Amino acid sequence: MKTMPLNQIDLLDAEEAVENMERSENVEVAFQHGDDALSEYLKSLGRFNLLSAEEERQLARQIKQGSELARKRLIQSNLRLVVNIAKRFASKGLPLQDLIQEGNLGLIKAVEKFDPEKGFRFSTYATWWIRQAVQRAIQDKGQLIRVPVHMSELATKIARITREYLLLEGRRPTSFEISKELIIEEEKVKRVLASLNEPLSLDSQTVGGVEEFDLASSLADENSPGPEERAVISLCKMDVNTALLKLHPREREVLKLRFGINYERPLSAQEAGKILHISEERVRQLEHKAIKKLRHLNETGSLSELRAYLN
Repeated sequence: MKTMPLNQIDLLDAEEAVENMERSENVEVAFQHGDDALSEYLKSLGRFNLLSAEEERQLARQIKQGSELARKRLIQSNLRLVVNIAKRFASKGLPLQDLIQEGNLGLIKAVEKFDPEKGFRFSTYATWWIRQAVQRAIQDKGQLIRVPVHMSELATKIARITREYLLLEGRRPTSFEISKELIIEEEKVKRVLASLNEPLSLDSQTVGGVEEFDLASSLADENSPGPEERAVISLCKMDVNTALLKLHPREREVLKLRFGINYERPLSAQEAGKILHISEERVRQLEHKAIKKLRHLNETGSLSELRAYLN
């Protein structure tokens, strides 16, 4: 993989840095040697103002129409978000410069996939993609989890099931219960846990220091849930459940089904409607009403649990 020398990037403005990152799949933008270069890069980001929710939506719509200028502006305005997220993982085995580089690639992917009509802030959506990119970098390059990526992903799912049991049942699940939840052989669950060099803290919020869940991922394509849609609930699932208690029971159940909260996966509006014995359109109405109510509670300061995710 080709690496761009530091002296060709640290003096460029952020717009040119983004262009360099996107030249091809085989070109990697890297920082090399010294905090001065990183400091210069961070200073260069100060020229880009944060966007309002309406500005984000307008840019996203222009991007769908093929506007390259809109695409660059949305990327530039969120480069600081990448830095803020990368800093949280700076002690996990990779230099901060590398984490920022990987996070920027995740940001670019988020810009490509963001749907402005879903009603959430771009930063909420982008956070998952950035974290995903950083997580992959830590797993693949930092080798904090010395097992294949697909196995560490299964370990993360096992951790999720365990957290849900602790939250809902007040106890840890058995390996048999985990295997039933994930529809895999119990022996495979045992092999994954045994393959880890260090004990896996199943009741923690992270696996290998990397958090898994984010509300944003469920916004990609409601009709065909992909891997990103399984990261449905945000950085603190307990906060989300607490916030949902402020909704009407039917609204709460709709959001749980649609976002996969306490379920194996997010459901489409049609699937949720069948479970609740209501029409697909009614599901969408209740979902819209519930999200609108959460936004209102957030704006009035009554929803501190989700303020970080809805702002």
